[in-house]
Amino acid sequence: MSYADVRAAVPESANVVSDPPVELTMDLARTQIAELDKLSRPTLVTCRVGPRSSALIYLYAGLRGVRQPTT
Repeated sequence: MSYADVRAAVPESANVVSDPPVELTMDLARTQIAELDKLSRPTLVTCRVGPRSSALIYLYAGLRGVRQPTT
């Protein structure tokens, strides 16, 4: 799914390029967190390839003190 497809499907979205070879720096992490803060809830976070979306959610939860659901 392309970002254009996402934009066509939802009323609001954000695209933070984090694909390798982009290094995950503190500045990039701050940008990712800021973009998540702007979006309404619930929010779906996706990544075209790899575990970057789950890494972002764990980072966000850790920094914002969000409790993860237990199973």
